[in-house]
Amino acid sequence: MNRTLITKSIREGSALFAACSLGLIAFTFFRVWIVGRFDSNRFKQLIDILPKDWDRYTSVDFTWLVSYLGRVTMTLDEPMLLMMIALWGIVRGSDVVSGELGRGTLEIVLAQPIRRSNVYYAHVFVSLFGALILTLLVWGTMAVAIQWTMIKESTFPAIKIPLTNYAIPLTFREPIESWVAMRDYLNAIMFWPGIVNLFCLSAFFVALTSFLSACDRYRWRTLGVAVGFYFVMAMLKFGGLATDSLRFLLYFTIFHLYEPELQVRLYQDGDASFWSLWRWNEKLSLYELGPCGANILLLLISTALIIAGVRIFKHRDIPAPV
Repeated sequence: MNRTLITKSIREGSALFAACSLGLIAFTFFRVWIVGRFDSNRFKQLIDILPKDWDRYTSVDFTWLVSYLGRVTMTLDEPMLLMMIALWGIVRGSDVVSGELGRGTLEIVLAQPIRRSNVYYAHVFVSLFGALILTLLVWGTMAVAIQWTMIKESTFPAIKIPLTNYAIPLTFREPIESWVAMRDYLNAIMFWPGIVNLFCLSAFFVALTSFLSACDRYRWRTLGVAVGFYFVMAMLKFGGLATDSLRFLLYFTIFHLYEPELQVRLYQDGDASFWSLWRWNEKLSLYELGPCGANILLLLISTALIIAGVRIFKHRDIPAPV
């Protein structure tokens, strides 16, 4: 790859990267800080109130999900965070070919003694590297927020039973509130499986949109198809989780490969299925890819899309700018 092409891609994507970075840092820190404002004991009381079939919408049980580890992990599954990660991949990927064509700069670039494949690879490399930095920023922000956040805890006064280690909580009394550091409960290293899963998803959107850009000449149409694909995949996952009759839809959505809360839970438990390609999902009663299998499949699909995009770009006609 040409160093000039990489520098050009970095310069063109710097404004978007700065905006996504600031947005991800602010949202992640605020989301982790909010977790500390609510006592986990209060959240556990909601489990008995919620309908029993609501647990079908999550890949882990509610008991773990309302813990501090579960609630902080759900930061990686927030729509706001996912849309900002996807925004980087979709916008930068759409600029590979159709964006340059729309600006009328692709002819000037290709008039230089460089290969078309180098033009494509340089842009994709910068976009993937930017996706990696963004996901690491999310992880770093979570680590900083955990160090600085204080947790509000409520405990009821209790009567200790003599000669035993048991105590009877007096739930009719006012709870005693105290503040402890979140770092006493959580370690940022526990979230690395979810961060890896997040990067694999962002790499997929970079590769997909780059492929679509290589097939089209209009950037607006590339963006429209990529955004439409995002929402269709989200609806397929929601439909597959909502009813048993539509469960087969989970095999057709890319978001079924993105389950950071499940990966963190399996890693925390030391479950052997965390390192396996396949696992049996008792909740959905179906075989699905394990955490490693899901990440590998996302990367394989991304690699195939990048290779296909290069081949199309190398052999397609470049229309004159209009």
